[in-house]
Amino acid sequence: MNTKPYDDGQYRQCTSVQLRIRSFREIQGAWDEMNKTLSDFAFSDMKRLLLIVGLAAALASCGSSEITVMTYNIWGARGLYKAEDYDALAEVINSQQPDFCVLNEVHSRTHRSRRTLNHEELAKRTGMDASFAPAFYFNGGAYGNAILCKHPVKEKLHVYLPCDPSQDPKGGEVRSACFLKTEVGGFTFWMGGAHLDYREDESSRIWQANILRDYIAKMDGHLFFAGDMNAEPDSKTMETFSEYMQLNYRDKEQKTWPSKHEADEPRVLIDYIMYRKPDKKIKLLSYDVINNTASDHCAVVARFKVRR
Repeated sequence: MNTKPYDDGQYRQCTSVQLRIRSFREIQGAWDEMNKTLSDFAFSDMKRLLLIVGLAAALASCGSSEITVMTYNIWGARGLYKAEDYDALAEVINSQQPDFCVLNEVHSRTHRSRRTLNHEELAKRTGMDASFAPAFYFNGGAYGNAILCKHPVKEKLHVYLPCDPSQDPKGGEVRSACFLKTEVGGFTFWMGGAHLDYREDESSRIWQANILRDYIAKMDGHLFFAGDMNAEPDSKTMETFSEYMQLNYRDKEQKTWPSKHEADEPRVLIDYIMYRKPDKKIKLLSYDVINNTASDHCAVVARFKVRR
């Protein structure tokens, strides 16, 4: 077998570092240098990997945003003992940390609410901004809907919702819808809320749902809408909403009224959280009913992911 004698000038390459070997001592030194080089390479490679992972996470974060929407009929803040209990209501809201919370049956300076502003009292206790849209004036003050928002509000809109003119005007109640516009994580959002007519004949609710359709169609960005629709899932009112809004309840057993304030179990589903169709950028993550004793309605909370 032919072998080549050791050549003092021979060079061996190891991981891009050339090591010249002459003696045992130099071999030991070369071994140490190689280990250091490999260690430096591995450390550099790990830093690169961590940087890539960090950038990917940052890009993913910039490319989507999670939004929590809540709706809560607060029953004029009357509470368990028919007296204002803002702390109990705020505890329900704060437990979910929503970006938006639609409030129904909001009293503003009525004698029934002892001249307080329901929405402002809850805004103070939740650290959110309050926008109020009166539906009508009574009892020395106003009654309507409000939205609590944890983000800076850029625009507000109050929509008047009359009853169906073919119905007896004395038999129902004029309603309102409250809308606000904001930005979250670089996304533009409209949040709207309403409380529709209560009568057994749903003509006015359908009328109001069609008025809302016209306004909602003109709004830019992503749009969520919520509130007490006074209509069950199989009603023509909700069929009308489903033509332009995505209804998000998991099943018809997610009933929202009355709360355990009034009964052992809720009997009907009338409170909803929706978003405008078609919006392929919105994905529902969860949808829950929060039973409580602070109001006669359960609260509803939905979490969404919105991507670019």
